Amino acid sequence: METDGYEHAVVSDAAYNFYEKGEEYAQDELDDYLEGYTIDPEYSDDHAVTILRPDGSAIIGYRGTDPYNMYDIGADTLILFGSHRQKSSVIPYTRFQRSDDFFRSVNQKYDVKSVSGHSLGGAIADYVARHNDLPAYIFNPGETLSILPGESPALYDGAHESKTKVYTTGNDPSACS
Repeated sequence: METDGYEHAVVSDAAYNFYEKGEEYAQDELDDYLEGYTIDPEYSDDHAVTILRPDGSAIIGYRGTDPYNMYDIGADTLILFGSHRQKSSVIPYTRFQRSDDFFRSVNQKYDVKSVSGHSLGGAIADYVARHNDLPAYIFNPGETLSILPGESPALYDGAHESKTKVYTTGNDPSACS
């Protein structure tokens, strides 16, 4: 895996660690793999983590599905029906919209260079990247990212051309690429 992929894999893992085990654990793990990178706890929460690089720029890592979290199940359901790319009348404020708002908030403080995520977090990172003209590095995304025959590019309403790099391991049940 190239350097960018490695860096973003660690960031994606940090999103899970921050959510599941807390800031201190996530920072200790981050220190083990990426020297000089730090978590900004003010701009990290239950669905995303903001990582500051040594040069002061930032990467946002979006967390994948927690099967006991109803918001995650709602986001996965939207993906299943292909409606996560549009505003939802069923779920008034989706993880996709929340994540895009989160990016905009973080980007006001830091120069966010890219986004990352695994599984549901990968689908979210791709969504945010397309809407904000950013590169995304995603792992075993929770959706197929190509436009299928017969689908309209309008499904990515307001989106820019994809700058997403997809990695799959082949043994993750969430991988569908």
